[in-house]
Amino acid sequence: MSYTELDVAVLTASGTQSTAIANALTVAGASVRALTRATAPLDSSSALAATLEGADVVVYTAPLDYTPAVAEFAANVAAAAAAAGVRRVVYNANTRIPSESTGAAGFESRRDTWQILTAGSVPVTAVEPAIYLENLLAPGVLSAEPVGGGLVLRYPLPAQVPVSWISLADLGRVVAAACTQGRPGEIVHPGPPAITGQQLADTVATTLGVPVGFASVDPAAFERGLGIAIGAGPAAGVASIYHWLAEHPDSRAMSPDPGRRSVWLPSPTPIADWVAENLTAAGSLGLPPR
Repeated sequence: MSYTELDVAVLTASGTQSTAIANALTVAGASVRALTRATAPLDSSSALAATLEGADVVVYTAPLDYTPAVAEFAANVAAAAAAAGVRRVVYNANTRIPSESTGAAGFESRRDTWQILTAGSVPVTAVEPAIYLENLLAPGVLSAEPVGGGLVLRYPLPAQVPVSWISLADLGRVVAAACTQGRPGEIVHPGPPAITGQQLADTVATTLGVPVGFASVDPAAFERGLGIAIGAGPAAGVASIYHWLAEHPDSRAMSPDPGRRSVWLPSPTPIADWVAENLTAAGSLGLPPR
């Protein structure tokens, strides 16, 4: 089925990830229903089924909820998709999920959701991005070095952990491709080759023409700051990923798995190109123009 024949319902569509997904589907030519939790309630399978009636594909991005309610949401999505006659569910887990059990809500709530969705009758494809490049735009992540000039990239990752940094636009294109080409039960790992924090800083430095260092932030401090923005509960769920990575600095959980690099995945945007497009105004980062 071509994109022009597709009716795609994008759930939890008020967030930046779902917005990028809806935009990519619209550009591809699909008919898109961008549904928020107000218009497509996740806590009622019957109400959700009525909203999904006539949709060919449902895209479900896991919400910033790490309570037991996420299992109910997943069960309702699976039941509603079946009741509405949906042909395919594409699940954006919004993180890589390590193969081993972690005890981290940020990972395990997403693993539980995948297991519940795949237990339903509608075929499911999962997209597991690692970490978004747009996080570099958050306040305090890239800031001017007070001594010596240049910038410091501060992020709650051990220096040696390799990450496949992906842009939201690339996430959107991958999910859009999964709507037509993803296989039942398939889990894909999109994004460019994984690099360490210092390698990312070096890429930013080369692109901007200024020195950039990398500093590993304590996940507890990151969690406190994030809690101010999104609330303590969601912040704890997000930060649990970084706590686990800090405790497992040799993990390659955020690196691509060659076995999950499907031929239909769009080519990722080079990180330097994203930096050039989004971080070129050095003055906005507290540096004098050069």
